[in-house]
Amino acid sequence: MNIIVTHLGLSPRDVAMIKSMFNINPDLRSKYKFVELEQHQSDGRYVDILFVNADDAKILDHWQSLSHKNKLTIPIMVTSDFESNDDQLILQRPLVLKRLMMALEQATSTVNAQPGHHASQISILVIDDSLPVRKYMEHKFPKLTKVPLSIEFAEDGKVAAKKIAQRQYDLVFLDVIMPGTDGYKVCKYIKSKYSVH
Repeated sequence: MNIIVTHLGLSPRDVAMIKSMFNINPDLRSKYKFVELEQHQSDGRYVDILFVNADDAKILDHWQSLSHKNKLTIPIMVTSDFESNDDQLILQRPLVLKRLMMALEQATSTVNAQPGHHASQISILVIDDSLPVRKYMEHKFPKLTKVPLSIEFAEDGKVAAKKIAQRQYDLVFLDVIMPGTDGYKVCKYIKSKYSVH
């Protein structure tokens, strides 16, 4: 299960830097899913780790107003201030991969230690060659439930098989008629991989 990571008030440059670190590091990609806040939940609920721009007083106030609803969200304060605060996780600027990974590991150990951590997150794979169908499901699924979702997409059977080989999904939505490897073959592959009868 991926740990959902997002940000609150970071500059476009900070966000681009973090995204590039996620893209180049396979360990980060395998453990974490970096999403934009509006993509996931507008109020930040069901986010495991939240990077907060601690250099902006308005953003800190906004996080304080949200934090009572987000008791399971672990904040990492991103700051240029080099003073250490023992009761907060800090990621100091300039952002570098080593510091980012250390902050995420600290936050992850806190997330995993929480008794209320959302182990009930549902992982979904949508396999469909139609972009409009994939986009519709991407926007519709989060509105159907309050349970946190991890949704991935595959545009054909070949991509789906690679994803299924890497992780197990709770739900798979599968188009039958697709170019190349059709839905019937993908279904057989899923059954053989997970011994579904």
